[in-house]
Amino acid sequence: MNCRCFLRVGDPAGEIVKIAESENANLIAMGHRGRSFLKKILLGSVAEGVVRLSKIPVLVVKGGIDVFRRILYVHYPLKSDPPELLKEIPYEKLFIMHVIEPMLPPESTTHLLTKRVDEAKKRLEELAKNLNGDVVVKVGGVAKTVIKTAVEMKTGCIVLKTKSFTRVTDSILRYAKESVFVVKEL
Repeated sequence: MNCRCFLRVGDPAGEIVKIAESENANLIAMGHRGRSFLKKILLGSVAEGVVRLSKIPVLVVKGGIDVFRRILYVHYPLKSDPPELLKEIPYEKLFIMHVIEPMLPPESTTHLLTKRVDEAKKRLEELAKNLNGDVVVKVGGVAKTVIKTAVEMKTGCIVLKTKSFTRVTDSILRYAKESVFVVKEL
């Protein structure tokens, strides 16, 4: 492996992103230091700052060497395509997930929710053929449902595709115990 070392003074997240851009990197991979619950709520982290600022994919490794053995890919929006680099990861098991947020009041919207679940399953099944993955469609709050499903499926990595840093991205980065791979759509 060919490596270069850099030492910079300044905002760590900003400096990491500047170096990645100047070196034409195609990925930023970094560790994530665990914090107490209170610090997670009150303070941001360097990893979150890098994900927020970076235009290239960022892999935040939270432990373990089998990061890509079992992957939970969160597919959103439904009509979009998965990130191309997902095809390049040598995973053993891939779960393709879509989360539908519940509608209120539930009594009057059950038929609409059922229709949305069926549409999501159909779209994910199309993707699953090409990616050789299993389909997971759930209803609930997105971040909590993704984190809970990652634990249930015993994944080592959650893959998120996003246009911008969102509340969901932030919550998953902060609270998931699994590594998080964030791919920005430009």
